[in-house]
Amino acid sequence: MRTDRVRMRTHRVFAATATALVVAAAPLAAAAATADAGVSATVPPSATVRGTTDLPVTQLIVKYQPGVSPTEAPGVATGDRAVDGVDLEPGRKMSLGLRTVKLSEPLSEGEAAVTAAELTADPRVVNAEPDVRVRPTKDVSAQSATNPNDPIYTSNNMWGLNGTYGINGPAAWAVTTGSPSVVVAVIDTGILSHTDLAGANQVAGYDMIDDALVANDGDGRDADPSDPGDWVTQAESDQQGGWFENCGASDSSWHGTHVRGTINASSDNGQGVASVAPGVKTQAVRALGKCGGSSSDVIDAITWASGGVVPNVPSNATPAEVINMSLGGPGSCDSFTQSAINGAVTRGTTVVVAAGNSNQDASNSTPANCNNVVTVGAIGSNGKRASFSNYGSVVDVSAPGVGIYSTVNAGTTTPTTDDYQSWAGTSMATPHVAGLAALQLSIFPSLAPADVEARLKANSLAFAGGVCDPNPAKAACGVGIATTASVAVGVPAAPTVKVPGSVVGLKATYKRATAKLSWRTPASNGGATVTGYRFRVSKNGGRSWSGWRFTRATKTSLKRARKLSYVIQVAAVNVKGRGPAAKLKLRKY
Repeated sequence: MRTDRVRMRTHRVFAATATALVVAAAPLAAAAATADAGVSATVPPSATVRGTTDLPVTQLIVKYQPGVSPTEAPGVATGDRAVDGVDLEPGRKMSLGLRTVKLSEPLSEGEAAVTAAELTADPRVVNAEPDVRVRPTKDVSAQSATNPNDPIYTSNNMWGLNGTYGINGPAAWAVTTGSPSVVVAVIDTGILSHTDLAGANQVAGYDMIDDALVANDGDGRDADPSDPGDWVTQAESDQQGGWFENCGASDSSWHGTHVRGTINASSDNGQGVASVAPGVKTQAVRALGKCGGSSSDVIDAITWASGGVVPNVPSNATPAEVINMSLGGPGSCDSFTQSAINGAVTRGTTVVVAAGNSNQDASNSTPANCNNVVTVGAIGSNGKRASFSNYGSVVDVSAPGVGIYSTVNAGTTTPTTDDYQSWAGTSMATPHVAGLAALQLSIFPSLAPADVEARLKANSLAFAGGVCDPNPAKAACGVGIATTASVAVGVPAAPTVKVPGSVVGLKATYKRATAKLSWRTPASNGGATVTGYRFRVSKNGGRSWSGWRFTRATKTSLKRARKLSYVIQVAAVNVKGRGPAAKLKLRKY
């Protein structure tokens, strides 16, 4: 393909909005290196969570009194006679003077807790606890999630996540760091591998650039959305009638990689940056190349990313719940772009776009002025509109867009080594909001795009002093600053589990010496499944009792001796423990 052909002008060219306002990129790479110094790169051990009730407990952990043998007979653990319904068998030695004691049959956590309490009542036992299972998680633990150890974050250089006018990331991370079932498509310059961008957190994308010269990778559309670089030489910019005439000389931006890093860079891994939603997936859909991209490629990218059909392009196996478009250009929203956006929203995809960097009314910039999008302006750490950010009635919310560190590459043309840089632009504000949308959908997957936007607006933070700009003509920056309050609101508190209520309808039928007992499940299970029943018997009218026995059935039988005053108690059991006992006095035999 010739490189000196005349540039076609039938399609609007979109430019990545951050390239117009990249602030002090060169020295900030050194700042990132300084931030890394003195910060331990040790990754914390895998987080674990306690076992849930569907994982049976097979043994207890026991501390015996000093000098007490752990066995009281061959194959019988000390304390076996203190518990009902299950046999105890000796286990192994543990550290701290503890031992495991095996259960003859698996119990639920609630049942095991009752058994452990019974064993603890034995005077030879100091304490006994269920040996609940633990299992590794993919997500970080709640404590670590709210305080990631990434050095650029811990050195207070990521105000957009935890500054006074940032999104307040820790408040959401205590609830979720994102679900891997949620995908954010980044329609941009493509993606690079980076040590802080886990490959497992990216699904297959697509290179939607049709023109090989713009794509700069030797071909047109294909399944490889890698970013080869989008540099433009001075000669290319100066060439009259050339494809890149008047584009301006520029180094490669690695814009898509920076945007992706804000959304889901690996967090709490002891290196680089943290991100808004590290647990979600991203999908690179490459539509911007050298000197931007064409609206036709952007339209196809929107359609494909949201699960629509694009001729001669394979179907998207993992359509995105959210689309991030940190791009824009002058003019009105054309009907084709609007149709593509409408189709995406109809398919359930939330579309988040940049307001633009021209310090003008965003109604003059597209796709910021399209319908059915969340248009994002940029603020600085002072809670005021960034000087470059577009404004006006089409802006829905604002987000951090000045001094935003994220993942890039150090190469000025082709990729070389991983790097981190601090940029400014509505391009940087947009992925903060796309990440918030993804966190919302991680908790509430049935939210429609209109619901996501409404939550962002209803739970925004006020601008500093209540206004984003002292100039009334520029003071429309959306309803406020998007924050994680949009994520956490409406999350139900963890249910309070109580012991179950009393069993219902306890009764007996008699056949000679045998009393057949039956009952029904209690009206209240205490907020957790009833896993069985404990019962005990008195032969002297309730003055003294046998030990508690266990059954999973709602019935049992009892053989009575003559002339004794039998009383039975039955109690339901859940994970919290044993509920109040129902009592029945039996007829004498």
